[in-house]
Amino acid sequence: MKDAASSIVERSAPTGKGGRLVGLTVPIAVMLVLSLAATWQLYQNAQHAAGQTLQAQFDFRVRNVSDAIEKRMKTYEQVLRGVDGLFAHAELVKRDEFHDYIARLRLDESYPGFQGIRFSPVVPLAEKERHIAAMRKESKERQLAGMRQESTGEYTIHPEGKRDLYAPVIYVEPHDARNRIVFGYDTYSDLEHPQPGDSGAGMRRAAMERARDTGQAALSGKIRLLFEADQGAQASFLMFLPVYRHNAPHGTLAERRANIIGWVSAVFLADDLMSGILGTGNKDVDIDIYDGEETRESLLMHDSDNSRFAAAYRQNARFHSVQRIEIGGRPWALAIRSLPAFDELLDKEKPQLIAVGGIGASLMLALLTWLLVYERDRIMRSAAALERESYKNRTLLRTAGDGICVFDLGGNVVQVNQAFCDMIGYAEGELLSMNAAEWCAQWTKEELLEKIAALGSSNPPFEARHRHRDGGIIDVEISASKVDIDGRQLVYSSARDITGRKRAEQAVQDSEARLHTLVETAMDAVVIIDSDGTITGWNNQVPRSAPARVAALSGVRRRADAEFADRNFCGEPRRPRVSDRAVHHPDQQGGRIRVQRFHPRHHQEKTVRRSDLETGQLRHLDRAAQPPHVPRPPGAGNQESSSRRPDDGAAVH
Repeated sequence: MKDAASSIVERSAPTGKGGRLVGLTVPIAVMLVLSLAATWQLYQNAQHAAGQTLQAQFDFRVRNVSDAIEKRMKTYEQVLRGVDGLFAHAELVKRDEFHDYIARLRLDESYPGFQGIRFSPVVPLAEKERHIAAMRKESKERQLAGMRQESTGEYTIHPEGKRDLYAPVIYVEPHDARNRIVFGYDTYSDLEHPQPGDSGAGMRRAAMERARDTGQAALSGKIRLLFEADQGAQASFLMFLPVYRHNAPHGTLAERRANIIGWVSAVFLADDLMSGILGTGNKDVDIDIYDGEETRESLLMHDSDNSRFAAAYRQNARFHSVQRIEIGGRPWALAIRSLPAFDELLDKEKPQLIAVGGIGASLMLALLTWLLVYERDRIMRSAAALERESYKNRTLLRTAGDGICVFDLGGNVVQVNQAFCDMIGYAEGELLSMNAAEWCAQWTKEELLEKIAALGSSNPPFEARHRHRDGGIIDVEISASKVDIDGRQLVYSSARDITGRKRAEQAVQDSEARLHTLVETAMDAVVIIDSDGTITGWNNQVPRSAPARVAALSGVRRRADAEFADRNFCGEPRRPRVSDRAVHHPDQQGGRIRVQRFHPRHHQEKTVRRSDLETGQLRHLDRAAQPPHVPRPPGAGNQESSSRRPDDGAAVH
């Protein structure tokens, strides 16, 4: 905060009485604004903490709801397993036995939410007529005996139709008017004959088959029961548990399918069930239960608030959570939202105390700032002097002859001078938005970042290559070092264009290479002698002529010319001949070559430029140095030529 205020004062730089008053007032205003902003932030943090506390309570409520539903449904599954145990330990369970067993469970008292428990046997198509006849016969016998009747009409399987398999309801408890409607209903038929209000075809059959194949309880999807004919009726679902033949194996899928004799099922009305599970302790939250993992309106099975609140509030509830659970192999989505009554539990007292205390503290800080204002005025004037010094430094940076670039450790440009802009052809504004890797032609970006990371506060100069805006390559010599400016690590780089120097060095190297090639490929024996007369080298022709002789003379000052005038490298007397080989050695002054020519009777020495030597001047000199023609007897030339030995090399200086 102090730095921000000082910056404002520096830019103000008041000189008059009015300007000075403004300059002294601004820091107070800044301090007051910042203090109030801090108070606001603390107030917001307190509100956020209170919200987090309430969020934790909401999450706890969500877990409680989810656990309560799962536990209750597990309890209902155990009830069905008890009914399954009744069938598993008897060859045949009679109607009255089924009635007495269910009556002893006292479902209304002990297990609220049950609408009924049913048993549906497996009836193959071939056994259909026999099954119907047996059921009608039993009904007549019970009628004659004055016993309870399951339905008012004659028993049949409905809906009508020919199917491979039937699963009609033959036992249902409690025996009330609504449950008598389902007597004889083929639960397995809803794939071919879906009921109005079902969320999809075959919901019952899919659950029955899943229970049969797994041996576990299976829940159906959202359905509408036969006795719930109204459009506004509650959503329902069934839980099925398979019943296998007494003492028959059912460990494998094939055994389970072969030995199933029917299903016991529990019937649930979603709203009635959830009212019994959730009770009255969740009136401040809205609990929606959907069949499946999606929260579409068509899959809604239970809405705890019965849409008492507007849809807009439901969409913008303060707390909202969607939990996914699995009941009987069927996924459910629980969408739970907070209601206004729950939101009122938010702690508002603590944020208010923070707001009042923060405002008071802000005023105290403003007063303290006023007491320090004159000292700040002095600091302001000192800062102005520092600004002038900084301006001078920036001016020196702009007028420096070398290209200067300052960038961060990631290579992003922070500052450049005009010389650097001119060197690589970019404007200053363009360079300030660029990265050093964009003009570096020496290394990849990754390699460049490694080089930057390896820099210290003092580093030796090194050479690199920059890419000009037009695509040309510039050789540069760089001095770079890391500097710390305002707590920020930066790299100060000074680059000097050495393209001309590099080209000159390359030209010298090329000239030396051409000279070396000319000497090495010469057909004559060539010995190189420095300006002091010391033999410093020779070409490949010399070792073939007299290796021992030249090796002995290497690095030693040459002897008198007379010694080489009369003898060859092997120390033998030289034979007079018309032409002798030319020898040259580099002269260290002026880049010239001194070429010497020796002959028993003639001696010629001339200093020529290297360029002349490379373009054939040596051959011209060789021809000019030949002695006058001396007539010989016929055949003498051939005899001398045939009698010459390979080691008759030229003596050279």
